[in-house]
Amino acid sequence: DIAIQRQGPPKMLREGEQRGLMQLVLEVHGRELVFMNTHIDYRPDDAERMLNVGEIETRLKQYAGRPIILCGDFNVAHREVDIKNWKGNRGKAGFLEGERAYLDRWADELGWVDVYRSLYPEHTGEAYTWWSNRGQAWSKNVGWRIDYEVLSPGLRGSVRDADIFKSQRYS
Repeated sequence: DIAIQRQGPPKMLREGEQRGLMQLVLEVHGRELVFMNTHIDYRPDDAERMLNVGEIETRLKQYAGRPIILCGDFNVAHREVDIKNWKGNRGKAGFLEGERAYLDRWADELGWVDVYRSLYPEHTGEAYTWWSNRGQAWSKNVGWRIDYEVLSPGLRGSVRDADIFKSQRYS
């Protein structure tokens, strides 16, 4: 969840949804702020997954220059630090080079900010957001970080803290 501290509710300017990407444009402190929430389907077929990610990137470009917060279940562990068993998962859906390359590009070329990693670059077990239902993965904390909050470059430095609530399991 994202919190905005202000007096009174923000003014909603418009909202919409298209192929797994919900968007909400708010006015906050006199500025337009775009919230986007997505769920990138888990599919072993890399080409179909990347089509969905490409559509998200196209939508992000439509709002270029505006402050954007993109949240959601990307179903991809971006870096080795984001997955407990990264060596064993090389070449598997959710940790494929092509999937991870999109996130590399968003960060390295486009300047987008992974909120949690910007604050806690080395956290491992504290950062996981998904665990298999097999083999006591939850109790052993053998997890993946596949859920993200990502900021457009203009919002860099605006986050005070980030936390992953794990004291209760929801799925």
